[in-house]
Amino acid sequence: MRKPRVKWFLFVLALLAVVIGIPVIINESYKANSGYMTMWGAADALAYYGTILGALVVWHGDFSALPWFIGYISRLKNLYYPFRRQCFRRSCMWS
Repeated sequence: MRKPRVKWFLFVLALLAVVIGIPVIINESYKANSGYMTMWGAADALAYYGTILGALVVWHGDFSALPWFIGYISRLKNLYYPFRRQCFRRSCMWS
């Protein structure tokens, strides 16, 4: 029981490090303003990162809801078509 909890904790910790760490790195690299000049500003880079992060969250939400939606459609079919034929032989009865 302890290993899944530790793995989950490490996953959440790594996720927080990525979500919080990358904007800090972007901000500090543009604050230093030394050496490499870019066409983007810090605000553009952070907006791009936020867009990518938001797209990943939406993608995860869509695919995590898919199994529920498939089950919902199955329940609707059973609700509206309760007398479906179970097999295709003559000896089968309607259920």
